[in-house]
Amino acid sequence: MSPASLSLPSSGAPLAFDCLRFFPVAAGRRARLRRHLGFSGLVLLVIDVPAAADRLLHLLDAFAHVARREAAAHLRLAIAPPVTTFAEREQLAFLRRRAAESPYADRIMISSIPTEAERPDVCRAADVFVSIEDSLPGWRNALEAMACGLPAVLPDAPQGLRGLAFGRHALTADATDATDLGVTLMTIFRDPQIRTRLARMGAQYARNFLAWSGAWSDVNAEVPPVAARA
Repeated sequence: MSPASLSLPSSGAPLAFDCLRFFPVAAGRRARLRRHLGFSGLVLLVIDVPAAADRLLHLLDAFAHVARREAAAHLRLAIAPPVTTFAEREQLAFLRRRAAESPYADRIMISSIPTEAERPDVCRAADVFVSIEDSLPGWRNALEAMACGLPAVLPDAPQGLRGLAFGRHALTADATDATDLGVTLMTIFRDPQIRTRLARMGAQYARNFLAWSGAWSDVNAEVPPVAARA
């Protein structure tokens, strides 16, 4: 496969990853992590911030499409920062009200954003990751989850990930279209072959990017675009 590159915005800080922490684990360890974290059923994980409330509303609608067809599906929104501003508290309260109005409210959980130490295990314990933000933080969350062997659904045509192959490394969907997003999620839930391929090839793709973390140990350093094999 042709080399891929991740282009970094000139005005933003470079990505800071640690490929030694983000990797898949065996089924036995994953089962223990799920018990420890209280995960059950098919867990759809989102790690984001309350500022993405508009797209999270589309995700709540998309989850309704999934939950209606998949009784084991659960949505975990890890979006609550440890310290919140007034605006973030308002956004979280709004999202909690909307989640409570869902007919599947008992399967929707809004939780804290995992700490850096917790993040790898939370990703390993989930079943599918959804990224709704086509931005530097969104790519970071998605790549870390994928590196842990988590099948991922990314925003349609993600601009920052070169060489990403649809159906091989991840699936993409329109994050503003609840139907498109819901159907894409159901594709992963219902097709074991796709789920297995995304978990294996997505982890390989993501860890090729994460392997460059040593060059980004200083987040204030000037870093050229990174080249990696997809």
